[in-house]
Amino acid sequence: MYFVFTEIIFPLVLSLLILIPAGLAGLFVIQKVLKIKLERNLLISLSTVLGYAIVAGLVVAVTTLKIFSIWFFGFLFLLVLLFNRKELAKAFIEFKKVFLALSSWKKTDLFLLFGIGIFFLFYLLTALSPPFQCDELAYHIPESIKIIQEGIFSLGGVLDICGNYPLLMESLYGLLFKIGGYSLVHLIHYQIVLATLLGLYAVGSKKFSRRAGLLFVLLCFTLYEFFMNSVSGYIDAASACFEILAVLIFLDININNKADRNKLVLSGILFGVALSIKSTVLYSLLAILIIGFLKFLKSENKKQVLAMFFWFIASFVLVGCFWYLKTWIMAGNPLYPFLGEGSQSQDIVPTLAVQGRGGLQLFGEGVLRVFKTPLQFLEPYYILSFLAFLTLPFLVFVKKEKKWIVSLLFFVLVYFSLWGLTT
Repeated sequence: MYFVFTEIIFPLVLSLLILIPAGLAGLFVIQKVLKIKLERNLLISLSTVLGYAIVAGLVVAVTTLKIFSIWFFGFLFLLVLLFNRKELAKAFIEFKKVFLALSSWKKTDLFLLFGIGIFFLFYLLTALSPPFQCDELAYHIPESIKIIQEGIFSLGGVLDICGNYPLLMESLYGLLFKIGGYSLVHLIHYQIVLATLLGLYAVGSKKFSRRAGLLFVLLCFTLYEFFMNSVSGYIDAASACFEILAVLIFLDININNKADRNKLVLSGILFGVALSIKSTVLYSLLAILIIGFLKFLKSENKKQVLAMFFWFIASFVLVGCFWYLKTWIMAGNPLYPFLGEGSQSQDIVPTLAVQGRGGLQLFGEGVLRVFKTPLQFLEPYYILSFLAFLTLPFLVFVKKEKKWIVSLLFFVLVYFSLWGLTT
């Protein structure tokens, strides 16, 4: 019984206690600062992921100044809850309405929801398991602990290869590990992914139907490796979630409508957060900028469109630049070790690391990887992912919101092409 309480109930309760103030912080930014109106499910999704980004940013700030205190965050969370009592009451009423509305759902939709529930429970139990994956044990969790103990600038430099990566998620993990150990780290990572799935459901049900949204979420749950990443102390799933939501918002914006400017800012912020987690997001940013350039060419008021894009670019640069400036200061190259060499490139360790990780290889071996990469889908745990991916091209035949879907498919094509060339 003691084990059940300490290893299952306690981490779950803690994760919910952190979710609520984080979500409320994100909600405040979206509704009060950016003044954006969104559909309920999409609002919950974006508020959650943005809230965790805000918490992570606060950890970065206090550890940079070396004034970290667990009591500071406890007091802050309590203040957020006290000042948002009305919002909490509204959320409870909305949750009750959603639960009661399930009685009116068709059997097929309930069956899909049941399937989602099975997947959810499987990965939830996995999230409560001890760490077992290599990178989590080797540097994600150790870096998180070091950030809390010694500050952000204790990591990095030419000889500390992994310390030069963006460390926003590791900063968040440091706080979570301090509060509740590895289980809390896994659960919050999983929450970010679940919030993103809610956003995908919101988009799918709006563009097509509730059933399409549920089916899309169910297909996403078949991405085994992605979800095993999401219930660990890795960072890749979180990075992908901020990236996906940024793309969805960007594609849904009317570039000729000034009223959508703040949505563009939100998309930029989410891209900046993703860049603060993993630098490979630069590839998807390139794909999005290509789409943006095509929209610019088709626009009637090019001056207004340029002004809109300025806010988008400024948002992701301001939010995402910290880590690259840090690496520039400490290693002499903002993209070290992925592109070029550090300020002490004569050292054998960083030189081998640069060679091993590849950098931007647009020719030679990099080109061969475009043909080699699909072969990985033949591994057993990739089969369902591969089959789900094969369904994407058929979406172009859907008449409703066809242009939106074509834009999304174009993004997927460009992004995967760049990924194949550079990883």
